[in-house]
Amino acid sequence: MKKITMSTLLSLTMASSSFAGYQFTSKTTDAQGQQLSGTKGWVDGPKVRIEQTENSSDQQGEAGSYLLSNDGGKTVYMVSPRDKSYMKIDVDQLATRVGTFMNAAGPLMKVEFKDPQFKTVLNERGPEMFGLSTRHIKTTTSYTVDATVFGHHNITQVSRKDEIWLTKELNDSGMEIWSQQREIKTGNENIDKVIAAESKRLGGIPLKVISVTTSKSSDGEEETETSITEITSLKKADIPADTFKVPAGYQNKTEKIKSGLQALTSGLQKMQQSSNGGSDSKASCSGNEAEDAGKAIGGLLNGLFGGGK
Repeated sequence: MKKITMSTLLSLTMASSSFAGYQFTSKTTDAQGQQLSGTKGWVDGPKVRIEQTENSSDQQGEAGSYLLSNDGGKTVYMVSPRDKSYMKIDVDQLATRVGTFMNAAGPLMKVEFKDPQFKTVLNERGPEMFGLSTRHIKTTTSYTVDATVFGHHNITQVSRKDEIWLTKELNDSGMEIWSQQREIKTGNENIDKVIAAESKRLGGIPLKVISVTTSKSSDGEEETETSITEITSLKKADIPADTFKVPAGYQNKTEKIKSGLQALTSGLQKMQQSSNGGSDSKASCSGNEAEDAGKAIGGLLNGLFGGGK
C-alpha cells in the first residue's frame, strides 16, 4: 500500500510540473535569404511563450525577450530578462485606447484605409508538414492608405501577394499570437476593417508564408519587400509549468504604456491648441513625454502584433 501511495504522489507531482504541448522554432528571411528574425516557442492550449532569438529590428524587442499568455492572447506579458522586468497588457483594452487616441488626434494625425480588397486566388491540398495535413493557399491584398501627419499629406497604394501553407490540425489557441490572427477592435473604423479582414483570411495556423508587398506613394516612390516566415521545427513536448510564468522578483513596468499614451495624447492636444491659435501657443510635447510616447508605441506594436511574424 505504501508503494502504491508513493507512486501515485510521484505521478501527481510530475503531472503538476509539466504539460504536454508543442515546442517550435521559426524564422523570417528576406528575398536574399538574410535572416531578419527568429523565435522559439512553447504552446499548450491557450498557454504560450514566444522568445525572440534573433532580430534585426528594434521594434520587436531584444534577443532573449519573450511574450507570455495563459488565455490565448487576451492578456499578454512582455518579459525582459535583461532588465528583469515585465509589462502586462490587456490587449483588448489597449487596442481600444489606441483607437481612442487615433479618433481624438483630429487633423494632426489622420489615417484612412480606403478600398480594402482581399481575395483568395488558390486553395488546394498541400503537402504534409511536421506530420500535419495542410492547405496551399494564395491570396491578394490591396488597399490605399490616405495619411495626414502634422500637415504632411501622402497617399500610398499597397498591394500584397501571399503564398501560404496552413494547417487546421494545430488547435492550440496560443498559436494565434505567433500567427497574429486574433481579431481585435480599436474602435477606429478604418483600422478595424483591415484587422478583421487580415485575421479571417487564413482559417488555420500558417506553417509557411511568402509575402511580396509593393508600396507606391503619391510622390512617385515605389518599394517592394519580400519576407518568408516559416516554422522550422515543431514537435510534441512535456513543458515545465514555470515556462508560462513571469519569474519571481521581476519589476512590473505596466504603467509605462499608460503614461506613454497619456503623454502622446497630451502632446497632440497641445499641438492642436497651438495650430488653432489657442492661448497655449508655446505648448509642445516635452522630451520626457516624447521618450515615454516612443516607448509606448514600441509596446503597442509588440503587445498587439508581437511575437511571430
